[in-house]
Amino acid sequence: MGWFFDQSINEVLQDFFPEWFEIIFKIITYFGEAIIYIGLLALAYWILNKKDAIVGFYILFTSSFLNTFLKLLIKNPRPSQSIRLVDEENFSTPSGHAQTSLIVYGWMTFYFKKIWMYIVIPILVLLICLSRVYLGVHYIGDVIIGLLIGITVLAALYFGVPPLLKWIDTWSNKTKIIVGESLCSNNFPNNISTWIIH
Repeated sequence: MGWFFDQSINEVLQDFFPEWFEIIFKIITYFGEAIIYIGLLALAYWILNKKDAIVGFYILFTSSFLNTFLKLLIKNPRPSQSIRLVDEENFSTPSGHAQTSLIVYGWMTFYFKKIWMYIVIPILVLLICLSRVYLGVHYIGDVIIGLLIGITVLAALYFGVPPLLKWIDTWSNKTKIIVGESLCSNNFPNNISTWIIH
């Protein structure tokens, strides 16, 4: 399992692809950034369905908190600066891009149930994962672990959110307001884009 956290795989990828692929991978990796998820969910809130968009925000926050917790628990450093093609801080394992892209885009796919999304989204998620290794900010093991966590969380959300929403619908308006106010208290970060740990 030494290859799991071996940066020689990053170097092989960087040598394999032509130099101009760096721009393409930088664009692809951007689709795993917080601003993209927030933008898509904001559009869904205003254009599609407010309730479903709010659920999407909670899913994003859940993935972000979990990723932050695991990074701080594992404390695995990133590959060396010598092979990084973009700047990243914090720890490496698991990959937030791999985990959160699978969870958020996967949830959108299950929600919209469009055939083209079942084809495009897995390809996009895999390209995001590949971009993280190519750009030298994650080991191959980071993205594999991120994907495994993402699949687990997505499955739990897929089967757990519908009954949870039905249960919440049984609450009184007063209870919903109290819970909502507690979630929006000053304990929550002011800038939600900082919740995503790359």
